[in-house]
Amino acid sequence: LLTTKEQAMTELHAEKIIENINLQIEAALNQYKVELGQHNKNCVLTEIKQLWAKKRVLQKFIYDNFRGV
Repeated sequence: LLTTKEQAMTELHAEKIIENINLQIEAALNQYKVELGQHNKNCVLTEIKQLWAKKRVLQKFIYDNFRGV
């Protein structure tokens, strides 16, 4: 089991990673807007989907380990 201090640091670290992913998603959405070719749009869309999947995993981790108990 993690101590309260270790839990807080782990949760904080996960939150910071989520913030970083949010910035990456925002940048990818802006890139999607300016892409002209459908192939490039599909590549960016795939990247966005992967980022959302990472974000969901981290959010579930936080909920299961820190808030859902």
